[in-house]
Amino acid sequence: MKKKWKIILGVLLAVLIAGYWASESFKPLTAQVLEVQPGTISLSFKEEGKVVPAKERPIHAIHGGRIEQIL
Repeated sequence: MKKKWKIILGVLLAVLIAGYWASESFKPLTAQVLEVQPGTISLSFKEEGKVVPAKERPIHAIHGGRIEQIL
């Protein structure tokens, strides 16, 4: 008889735990909602530095003369 009650209590406890877990799982999440206002984050910025190419390649003319314009 004791074994039967232990099984019944175990099943009842498992059902209670599963019911609590299910009720907590389906609750909606609470979150704070803020209204977004349009605006400017940054008007401008100034930076100093040197611009360098990733690769340098020499330019040679096939014919002698001066290069007047590069397209």
